[in-house]
Amino acid sequence: MADAAALAAAADVAEVAGVVSAELSTFEAAGTAAGLLPLATRAQLVEAGRALSAVSDSDRRLGAALAALAAALGGARARRTRQADAVSLRAQELAQRTAEWDALSDRYHELAAAAANTLAGLRPGQPAKAAASATTAKFAAVVEPGRPLPELVEAGRALADAARVQGFTDVAAQASALAEQLGQTHAKLAALGQA
Repeated sequence: MADAAALAAAADVAEVAGVVSAELSTFEAAGTAAGLLPLATRAQLVEAGRALSAVSDSDRRLGAALAALAAALGGARARRTRQADAVSLRAQELAQRTAEWDALSDRYHELAAAAANTLAGLRPGQPAKAAASATTAKFAAVVEPGRPLPELVEAGRALADAARVQGFTDVAAQASALAEQLGQTHAKLAALGQA
């Protein structure tokens, strides 16, 4: 069977548990065999002495295997604790990043609602607060109507920059696209003399 140094080096709990199981079986078999030997002659007494010595050796190996198993379990527990800590930190990071994304997304929807309100006010025959998508409509109540297009363009660019800095490429792309559309609309209206 394995010696104590080899068992101490083994980091795999299953491997060490297999050694413990094998040593326990050997120990039990040796103990049972030693208990069944007759003790009636000198030769039998010598044989029983050797059998008990074998039980003692097996017991020592079993003890070393159990100590190695305890060490392997301690190592597994430490690895589990490190992983659990890492997962907990990741969960905190996820919660923080989700809150940051939500804040940027809310800003985008407020900007989109403001743009819809401003553009609706520029169309003849349309009410100042035109019907928009359900998401845009949700934010329409919190935005001021009729904000100037250049201000909205700049707000879109600022939002895109903020989203890029925070690493949220989806919000950055949406805000950039909105700022670009508003900039193009402003340029067309300026060319027509309406801006």
